[in-house]
Amino acid sequence: MGRLWLATTGYVIIRIKGSRLETFLNMANREGILLWNVSRPLPDRLYCSVSVDGFRRLRPIIRALRLSVDIRRRRGFPFVLQRVFRRRALVAGIIIFALAMYVASSYIWFIDLSRVPNELREKVKVQVQAAGLRPGVRRSQVNPRNVEREILTNLDDLSWAAVRLQGTAAFVEVVERTTYEVDRDHPSHLVAAKAGVVQSVIAFHGVPLVSEGQTVEKGQPLISGIVPLKWYLAPREGEEVQEPDPLLGQAGAWGYLYADGLVEAQTWYEATAQVPYAAEKLTPTGKEEAGFKLTLAGFVLSWGRKEPSFVEFETEKVRRKWQIPFFFQPVTLDKTIYRQLERVRIEKDLAEAKREALEAARRKLRAQIPPEAKILDEEVETTAEDGTISVRILVSALENIGMSSRIQVGDVPPAGLEGYLANDEE
Repeated sequence: MGRLWLATTGYVIIRIKGSRLETFLNMANREGILLWNVSRPLPDRLYCSVSVDGFRRLRPIIRALRLSVDIRRRRGFPFVLQRVFRRRALVAGIIIFALAMYVASSYIWFIDLSRVPNELREKVKVQVQAAGLRPGVRRSQVNPRNVEREILTNLDDLSWAAVRLQGTAAFVEVVERTTYEVDRDHPSHLVAAKAGVVQSVIAFHGVPLVSEGQTVEKGQPLISGIVPLKWYLAPREGEEVQEPDPLLGQAGAWGYLYADGLVEAQTWYEATAQVPYAAEKLTPTGKEEAGFKLTLAGFVLSWGRKEPSFVEFETEKVRRKWQIPFFFQPVTLDKTIYRQLERVRIEKDLAEAKREALEAARRKLRAQIPPEAKILDEEVETTAEDGTISVRILVSALENIGMSSRIQVGDVPPAGLEGYLANDEE
């Protein structure tokens, strides 16, 4: 009978008194009752262990032989449970504590804003609470993506936000939107800094060459800094006559200026990261071997190991010098230590490896995405293969893709201005 089974069902250690102990053992054996740890310290006393069911079957034999029996020890789970339930207050306290911990773990109790700039912390806190994330809310009622959208929609100062739930805490992280000064002393086009799908075009100076919904490639002109002078200086129908934009040069029928505007486009970014969750690592076993080389006045004396007996090892070299009187060269002792290494398989929790890969991929994305870009959507793909978990994140963002590209007075106008020339000819 296995120990695990006995611990589960329980057994007792009994003491039997009487003069017919040999008969008792024979009758128990005939009935198939298993007795173990049998000892007989005195002629009329016998100690043994028996299962709870076997003890019940022994009672008729004990009565028939007029023996006396008493239980010395009770072992196993049923008896432990019986003792526990005698202490009802303790059991009730354990149950209430377990229920309280379970219920408490399903709520958010802490909101961490340590990664939010101090000047924006109060604003972010208001938006987080407006999205339903506050201390005491159930985890199941919080959608981190909805909270992120609420923050980015209502705070124009931010270009990126992330909300992560871990245990009973919520961690909020944001990135501020930044602006840049530009040089307007030279004529230029506004070109696409990257590929994307145009969402809106506002031309402050220059002629727009693209429209909403159009796909553009990197380097493609968006707003022309070369304009037809006759059209450019003429008042538009339905518009008030305004001062023309300052021209930086003219060549024939064309004017040259610094094109400026806001061209927002939907762009995409991708980042991948891999984290091994099962790998082999070389670790020292504690065994070492050493070789020595003593150099004195050009004489070399070597002893110990020249090559280690280990298959895999690491090497450390230590040198000591002593200057002895009347010797021009110091005495040098070189010691080479060989430490044995063994391959140890290290397995990491899959969920932990996934979190590490996700954080690594997001760090790569933050390095790619401009701070002023607004995140629209995020898709995460996870695969586990050959002991490595791979995370791929695809993010779509809304950002200003305009970038100045210097031109020279006299450069050929870009394609897309034919309509304006046709109007001039009319």
